[in-house]
Amino acid sequence: MQVRYHIGLLMLFVVMVSPAFATEVLEVPANGSTVWSSPLQAGETYIIEASGTYIFGGPQPVLGYFYADAEWFEDNYPDPGVKHWLEDWTYGAPPPNNLELSINGTFYDWLGTTDGNTWASHTYNSSHVYRLYYVGTGDPISLNIYDTVYFDNSGSLTVDISPVPEPATLSLIVLGGLAVLRRKR
Repeated sequence: MQVRYHIGLLMLFVVMVSPAFATEVLEVPANGSTVWSSPLQAGETYIIEASGTYIFGGPQPVLGYFYADAEWFEDNYPDPGVKHWLEDWTYGAPPPNNLELSINGTFYDWLGTTDGNTWASHTYNSSHVYRLYYVGTGDPISLNIYDTVYFDNSGSLTVDISPVPEPATLSLIVLGGLAVLRRKR
């Protein structure tokens, strides 16, 4: 029984320290600077998760500062007295994708969730956490918050880049966990 316990712990340790579980955390500033990741393994699928909000524009009389996240932003159009979250500019001069997080200069429909389990495009997340799946090319990726005016922006978004575990790796985790649980009985 002692041997099974140690094998289970060893399997769990090997899987958890494996590079496949390494998560890279980056801060992308709202000032227009570009941030680069480490190279992403070619053909490997990654979950890129962006979280947080940053200030853009403002302060406005009465309403104060306006905030944006990876996909959505606050605005008071068409009602000047009320702030609400919009996905895209529907009026005026700013181009589409303004105030969005880009990867390698490309804009994606970041996936949001309302329940923490189901992720879909065009879905606002009040926790300001969005994700997408990205297949590595062997090169680093560049991350940038796009805006037409940067001088009134402050803050940053946090971006986590994690490889999606392969089914074989998940099996090892389960087996290691079961061995540890069995030992505890």
